[in-house]
Amino acid sequence: MRLARCAALPRQREGGFRLRKTASWAPTAALITAIVTLAALPAHACWDEAAARYRVSSELLYAIARTESALDPQAVGRNRNGTRDIGLMQINSAWLPTLAAHGIGERDLFDPCTSIHVGAWILAGNVQRLGYTWDAVGAYNAVSPTLRRAYVDKVRRHLRSVDDGAHRVRKGATRTAITRGDHRAPVVATLP
Repeated sequence: MRLARCAALPRQREGGFRLRKTASWAPTAALITAIVTLAALPAHACWDEAAARYRVSSELLYAIARTESALDPQAVGRNRNGTRDIGLMQINSAWLPTLAAHGIGERDLFDPCTSIHVGAWILAGNVQRLGYTWDAVGAYNAVSPTLRRAYVDKVRRHLRSVDDGAHRVRKGATRTAITRGDHRAPVVATLP
């Protein structure tokens, strides 16, 4: 996108930026806000696109991302076994050979939309193996049942607290098939 020069925008000089004396910060702040908002739209749309493509809940994907990276697309986690978790959805580096066969490299995982789609693909694979259960959600992060349960508890807390306009759990949904102790019960896109 190309932006036209505006009288209120700072002039670029070798030493940095200098505002014209008559310039107001209001138009500049409005422009920055608009750019930031527009920049967020493609990633925002990715939640719904990935959810539809892989038949998983966008709210659940969002809760997993909050649990994994606190929504930081540049996050890198180092694991005791020498692997790394990369990007918004913290895709484990053990997936890199598989992803390379699909044209996705490590650097691509720092792109929020790519990370969301890869995370949805991994979750969908877990769902295919384990059913649409909390166990499938736990398998996104952990192999052992104990660690899966702890992870699921964190995801569920984030799922309950999702409160932005695009990822709000519908208020009409008041029941769930999942009980606290049953991590193999079906995941329902509603919460108590």
